[in-house]
Amino acid sequence: MINTELIIYRLKSAADYELMLRMLHKHNISVAYLPEVITKMRVGGQSNVTLLNRFKANKEDRLAWSINDLKPGPLTLIMKPIRKISQFFKKGKKVHSLRNFSG
Repeated sequence: MINTELIIYRLKSAADYELMLRMLHKHNISVAYLPEVITKMRVGGQSNVTLLNRFKANKEDRLAWSINDLKPGPLTLIMKPIRKISQFFKKGKKVHSLRNFSG
């Protein structure tokens, strides 16, 4: 049996992604739209500092699905890294609203 807690602890750039998968898809926690800005986020992050980090993050994303015994949609693991490509060119720019955050 795999020690899931140990694996989750070792996730470096996909810990937040794993948490969202676990809460929303595994435990079916419901969510609601909050029509106000509660945080400001920057584009990029540890996983987008270098191309190597992006590859490592993709591997962790796959592990996040696996440790939760979930199956991603057919394009999920392809589209997420493709959406991240533009972040290599937008470093330092702020995303001013969660409504603009594509994740």
